[in-house]
Amino acid sequence: MKAAIILFFSILSLSSCENLGKKQIVGKYFLDSDGGQGYQLNYTVNDDGDYLILVDCCIDSLGQDSSYIVVKRHEKSDVRFGVYKNDFFYIVPKYKGDTFNPQQGIIGPLNIYGFNAKKSELHISQIRFTIP
Repeated sequence: MKAAIILFFSILSLSSCENLGKKQIVGKYFLDSDGGQGYQLNYTVNDDGDYLILVDCCIDSLGQDSSYIVVKRHEKSDVRFGVYKNDFFYIVPKYKGDTFNPQQGIIGPLNIYGFNAKKSELHISQIRFTIP
């Protein structure tokens, strides 16, 4: 019985990781598996599919307005049990055309208080966060 339970949870965790694939956000921005149990935000730099990682691992949800992508990321304290300690926010400017430095202008990590202050300062409209 114990072996069956372990096998069930092993299959469940493997199948959930397989569902993590590339998800287009806008323009050259996309989410992709971080190699574990979450996503990272990337920027495509050329037609060969090369990309830069803008926000690595553990993306919980994201939202956007016309100028920014806002990423909510959690810091994992124990991956095995899905226990998380803190949430952090990143504000990523959207570049409409090509850029050689998409990391420029990223603000974060911010805690909830810093995020709310910066959101107000940048006049970011109400963000509806969605789960990737």
